[in-house]
Amino acid sequence: MRIKILIFFKIIIWCLPVILIIYILTQYFVPSGLLEIHYHVEKESKVVKNFAQKESDRIIGTENKSGNKDYFQLITTSPVYFNVIVPRPFSKAEVSLVYQNPDNQPKIQLGVKQPNSAYSYVDMAFWQPILENLPEYWSKIEENNIILWQKDNEYKTEKLSRDLIFSQKKNELDIWKEEELNSLDEKYKSNRIIQNQNISSSYDSEKQVILTKYNNELKTITGEAKIQREVKGQFSHIQDFLDHLPELTGVVQYNYNLSAFLEMPGYKKSTKPIIIDKSIRGSHEIYTYIGKDEDLNFIFTIQDINRHVGEDPFHVQVFNSSNKKISDVIAPDDGETEATGKVYPQRRHQLLLDNLPMGVYRLVIDLTDDDVFIKQIETTQNLIMFKKNIYPTDNPEYSEILGEKQLTPTTIYTNSNKIKIKTSHEKGIQTLRVGSEKVFIDQVHVPQEINLSPGMTTIYSPRNDIIISGDGYFAFSPDQFFNPDFFVTEDLMKVNDIDNFNFIIADYLHAQSNDGWLTAKATIEVPDLYYSQKNGQTMASFIFSLPGLPENNRMLKIKEVDIRFQKPPVTINSFLQKVKSYISNMINK
Repeated sequence: MRIKILIFFKIIIWCLPVILIIYILTQYFVPSGLLEIHYHVEKESKVVKNFAQKESDRIIGTENKSGNKDYFQLITTSPVYFNVIVPRPFSKAEVSLVYQNPDNQPKIQLGVKQPNSAYSYVDMAFWQPILENLPEYWSKIEENNIILWQKDNEYKTEKLSRDLIFSQKKNELDIWKEEELNSLDEKYKSNRIIQNQNISSSYDSEKQVILTKYNNELKTITGEAKIQREVKGQFSHIQDFLDHLPELTGVVQYNYNLSAFLEMPGYKKSTKPIIIDKSIRGSHEIYTYIGKDEDLNFIFTIQDINRHVGEDPFHVQVFNSSNKKISDVIAPDDGETEATGKVYPQRRHQLLLDNLPMGVYRLVIDLTDDDVFIKQIETTQNLIMFKKNIYPTDNPEYSEILGEKQLTPTTIYTNSNKIKIKTSHEKGIQTLRVGSEKVFIDQVHVPQEINLSPGMTTIYSPRNDIIISGDGYFAFSPDQFFNPDFFVTEDLMKVNDIDNFNFIIADYLHAQSNDGWLTAKATIEVPDLYYSQKNGQTMASFIFSLPGLPENNRMLKIKEVDIRFQKPPVTINSFLQKVKSYISNMINK
C-alpha cells in the first residue's frame, strides 16, 4: 500500500507541469469543439458520402427555370441516406435541410443510425393542409413549436350570415350587370353594323359607366361583408388552456398528447413497493402510469445465462405519452462474451426518474438476444403491464441461473383477443389452462394459436418456459391492468370536419421560408448521436425519412444540407476529471 502511494505522488509530480501546459494549450490554442459541414448538390462535399445513393431517379444539376442555375436534387423515394465523416466524435449535431416541397409532403424526419443498426428519429418539419388552410375565424397562439388554434364561434356565425347576404347581393348585382349590358347591346345592335366611330365610342362610354357602377357596388358590399374586429380566443396563453382544459369533446390534437395534464380517473398511488418475483427472459415492453408528484422507479435484478456469443448489455429506453424518448440507460455486460454458459452473480439496476408529468410511460427493454434474465422487478408503480409478449422462465431448464429459487406455477392475465404460445425446450412441454380450456404444449418450437373471448383471460402455466405473444397486454395481477388510452382526444388526421371542434393543439414544426426555399432544422445529441468506425474513419450515418412520399407519388427538391457538429468546451472540471482517470489507469497498470 505504501509503495502505491509513493508511486501515485511521483506520477503527480512528474505529470503536473505537463498537465498545466496541456490545459493552457486547450484553452488558448486548440480550436473550439465545432465542425461545420456544407453539402450543396452542385458542389457536393468530400466528407458527405452516398447522398441519396439508393435514389433511383437521382437528378443533380437540374435547372428550375431557363437561364437560372438553381440546382436541386430530385427525391422521389424514402429514406435518403448520407454518411458524414468527422475527425472525432462530437456530442451534438444540428442538421439543416434546404428544400422545396411542391407536393406538400406532410412530414420530414431526421434519423441517425444506432449501434443495433436501427435509426433514432427526430421531427424536422410538418405540413398539414387542414392547419395551413383554416378559415379566418380560427385564431392562433404560437409558443415555440406548440400552437393552439381557437375557433371564434360568434365570429363564425356573423361571417356566415354576412357571407350569405353578400352572396345574395352579389347575385343580384351580377344579374343587374348582365341585364344592363344586354340592354345596351340591344340598343346599339342595329347601329353597330355600320362602322361608325361616333356610335362605337358612345357604346364603349355607356358600357364603361355600367362596369364602373358594378365595381363600385361590388366594392361596397364586399366591405360590408367584412367583420370589423379581430378574431377572439377564450385563452390568451397556451398554459392557460392547459391549466383550464375545456370540454374535451371539442378538442383536436395533432402530434400532441394532453394526458400529462389530466390524472387517470380513480388512480391511487401504491402505498408499498410492488415486487414481481417471477423470472422473465429477453426483450420486453412495459407500460406503466405515473400520477401527480410521483417518480418513475424500477429496480431490475438481472443475470446473464451466457449461452450466446457477444456482449449482452441491459438496455432500457423510456418514452412518454407523446412517444418521445426521455431516458436511455445501458448497463454493461457481465464481462463474459463467449458462449460458455458461465453464470456470474446477479446484479441490480435502478431506473429512477423524478419530476415527471402525469401520464402513461413505456419502458422498452431492448436486449440483443435472450441471454439476459430479469429475475425480479421491484417498483413503486402499481400499474404494470407487458405489451406484445411475456416470457416466464421459472423452469428446471435454467437451474444454473435460478439456483435454489422455488419454481412455482405462474398465472398470467391478458386482454388479448388472440395469443400464441410456444416453448423452446423439452422441459417446457406441459398442459396449460387458458381460461376454461386446456392447451397442450407437446412440441418444441411449434406455436399454439388460441382465440380468446372478449375481456380478461387467465393463463395458468405449471412449468413456465413459454413464450406468450398476443395483440393485447399481459400482467401478473388483474389489479395491474389499466387503459393506456384512457385520455385520448380526437386526432386531426381522423377528423372529417374541423368546424365541429373548438380547439386544436399541435406540436407543429414550421419550416422557415426564404427566397422560394424552405429550411428545416433538427438537433440530435448523444447517446442517439452514434458514430461508427470504417476503414479507419469515424462517421455518423443519417437519413431523411419522408413517410408516404413514394406511395403518394410525391417528390422533394433538396438543395443544401448543413451539419453543425458541437462538442462541449474544455473546462477545468472536465479536464481534471480526465486527468484523474488517466492517472488512475496508470496506477492500475
